[in-house]
Amino acid sequence: MTRFNRLAIALAGLLTGLLVAMFLLWCFDQSARLSARMARELKLSHDAYYALSVGVIESLDDELRALRFSLAAAPARFADELAELRRRQPLVVDAAAYDATGRRLGAEGADGLGQPWFVGPRRRHGDALYLDTVRRAANGRWLLVLSRPRLDARGRFDGVLLLRFDAAALSRRFARLSPWPGVTARWRYLDGTLIAQVPPAPEAIGAHRPRPDPLAADAARTMTVDADSDEPWRLGPLPIGDWPLFLDVAARRGSVDRLLIRQSLTVGAIGLMALIVVWGFLLALARQHRALHRTRSALEQSYREIHLLHEKLKARAVRDPLTGTYNRIYLDEMLPKEFARAERQGEPVTVVMIDFDHFKRINDSYGHVVGDAALRRLGELLTRWVRAGDIVGRYGGEEFVVVLPGLNQEVAAVRAEQWRAELAATPLVLPGLDDALTVRPRVSAWPPFPSMAKRRARCSKRPTSRFTRRSGWGATGSAVTASRPASTPEVGRAGASCFTLRPEE
Repeated sequence: MTRFNRLAIALAGLLTGLLVAMFLLWCFDQSARLSARMARELKLSHDAYYALSVGVIESLDDELRALRFSLAAAPARFADELAELRRRQPLVVDAAAYDATGRRLGAEGADGLGQPWFVGPRRRHGDALYLDTVRRAANGRWLLVLSRPRLDARGRFDGVLLLRFDAAALSRRFARLSPWPGVTARWRYLDGTLIAQVPPAPEAIGAHRPRPDPLAADAARTMTVDADSDEPWRLGPLPIGDWPLFLDVAARRGSVDRLLIRQSLTVGAIGLMALIVVWGFLLALARQHRALHRTRSALEQSYREIHLLHEKLKARAVRDPLTGTYNRIYLDEMLPKEFARAERQGEPVTVVMIDFDHFKRINDSYGHVVGDAALRRLGELLTRWVRAGDIVGRYGGEEFVVVLPGLNQEVAAVRAEQWRAELAATPLVLPGLDDALTVRPRVSAWPPFPSMAKRRARCSKRPTSRFTRRSGWGATGSAVTASRPASTPEVGRAGASCFTLRPEE
């Protein structure tokens, strides 16, 4: 990396850090300003809705007082007064009067005993307005009930006057007041039931929310902020007069976010000009880095291809293409090294050579396809039977060589006999092959380690032991054990001892 690139990176980092710090300080300042503004707006909205709520309830209370006076002065005109009230007050759905026994005046079968709006005024023993929570009517509308007791001349309870009005219509009445956009106002009963909401949401009426705490009214007069809520800024709930009614106002996130976005765009436009200079340096550096990266990727790909070709060539150089075992070239390179290592460490090495009997006759009789299949099958079996450190290779033609490091002649002979027995128990199934195939294993062991030519000449001159039972694929019967003749030379420094596991002619 050149000095210019290092200087560009340092300058870009410094300017970017400075801009980020300035933007964070501006965000903190705007957050404080926004919280103060939201507190003022929510306070004004709450005061406006509070005054409107008190006005609506007091106007309905005045209607109840007028009805009570009309009922006491002219009972015969009470029905006309009720009809006039419904026309004058669109909120009112129903108005009725009940006597002290709970019977509705002017209606048969209507009973108010047990109803909260009847029991409440009766228990209070006074002239107090009673507000009941919303209840769903038979037609599906949510209705609110305002009731006031009727008193006789002695001031005793003589019945109830009530007004039923629509909660959805009450929300629309409150919505006529247009506060700051994004503010939501909710009126809740003492038990937390939602009575009205602005903006109007008829489907939300009757929903149960957290119950307001009348003792926490002083704490609710200050604005609370909850960043995880959809309405982060909230004021309330605060009680409305002496009634069991609470009002809370909150600012929705959407409108506040739009305001913050507009302010952020203003600051962002200022910082964009400075970032253009920073990104000019970074762009030049990025182009140089991409060019270097492409060159490096091309070199890595070339290296992988060369390595893959090297591995393929190496495998082809040391592997027999027909059987997958090691070939003659690998064996000629490996055997002297293995003999030298065994002599240096004082360990024995045994070589087993296995070939088919009369393999030329198989090729002449059944073709080279069957002969190749037999060679592949023998190579697979030998590779599966040997140990992890043993070496299996095709020496030439039908001859296979198995190198067993660390095994002496007697143990290797037992292993060779086991292979011969397993080969005898494993028939070779090939198309067009009728004759059983036999193999001839020969075992040679060292030390000392003569040259390869001398070893083969010496082993070819040694007498061999014969088995009395035929060996090979398709052979049957018990396993055959090898016996070593008395003329077999002892193992010593003069040469190697060799014998052949040969099937009976």
